Amino acid sequence: MEIAPNDPVVAAQSGFALMWARERVRSQHDYDTALALGLSDPDEIADLAMVLQSRNEATEAVALLERSLQWSPANADYRLWALGDIHFSRKQYGESLMAVQRMKNAGQASRLAAAASAQLGLDPERYVRAVLAQQPDFSVKRWIAIQPLATSEESDDFAAALLKAGLPL
Repeated sequence: MEIAPNDPVVAAQSGFALMWARERVRSQHDYDTALALGLSDPDEIADLAMVLQSRNEATEAVALLERSLQWSPANADYRLWALGDIHFSRKQYGESLMAVQRMKNAGQASRLAAAASAQLGLDPERYVRAVLAQQPDFSVKRWIAIQPLATSEESDDFAAALLKAGLPL
């Protein structure tokens, strides 16, 4: 931020890094700066949407992602994943799964697809296989422990859905 104080992408990246460091006040300041500077980078918008969700601003986050998908439909996988994640946290499991299914390469979103499928009463087996193929030592407990943006309620809901899908504790 000291080197490029007028760059919205730098401000957004700093905001996201600070969120991961659990420095929410500084993160919010840097994201507010990024928006004031005219942030338009699609991936940074996806990160911002997840941060907005963590600040209980899910409606704003979904609207931001939907606008971004309209402005720049190319290379949308990360934004669709973020959209699916936000819908899941709002217990909108069908919308979550639909967002992930719109991805060109949904491999990395297999956890989310497995959880949403399980919550909808659908068979999550193919998504569970994909998770375990990518991460043979996957553990719900270990994964939940490293999530900086989720509330405890969101983490508990997601963990329960992952276990319901058949992923190991």
